[in-house]
Amino acid sequence: MKDMYELDDQELAKVTGGRGGGIFNAKDISGADKEKHWEVIDAKGDVVARCSSRDEAIFQAGRNDLDYKEVNWNDVVKMRG
Repeated sequence: MKDMYELDDQELAKVTGGRGGGIFNAKDISGADKEKHWEVIDAKGDVVARCSSRDEAIFQAGRNDLDYKEVNWNDVVKMRG
C-alpha cells in the first residue's frame, strides 16, 4: 500500500495550473486604459492589475499566483458569467 500524501493549496495550484484567470490585451475594448492596456484577470474575470506590456502582465500574473496564458474577450465574458 502506498503512503498517502495530501497536497496543500499551493502545491495543488501548481498541479492544476494556478488559480485561473489570465492576461488580456484590452487595447480594442472601449474604456480601456490607453497606456496600460494589458490586464491581469482573475478567475472571476476581475482586473487585478493593468500593465503597459505583455511581459509586465505575465510578471504580475505570476506575482498574483494567476495563470499567465493570454485570454480573449470571449474568455473574459465567460469568467464574469
